[in-house]
Amino acid sequence: MMDSEGGGLWRSFQSSKECLGLHALTMFDRSNRETFRWGLSVAGNDNGVYEVLLTEMPTKHNVFFGTKIPKGVSSACKAIKDTIKEK
Repeated sequence: MMDSEGGGLWRSFQSSKECLGLHALTMFDRSNRETFRWGLSVAGNDNGVYEVLLTEMPTKHNVFFGTKIPKGVSSACKAIKDTIKEK
């Protein structure tokens, strides 16, 4: 996760019911690189528009989940869980 443990993205992850069962790592935590499959961040443009961004690290595929951080984080967690179920 590209956020500090006290940041809004992190807090949204910790409080979302959709994220239960998933484990968050900060972007500089290299303790378990095998599980570092998805990156969650807030990405923006020069016009002040910011969206939740989910990146699948092995393929570098990106999906944007809107400008409302809590809702975007929940949607991203649901997408991660759906991908895990498929495997």
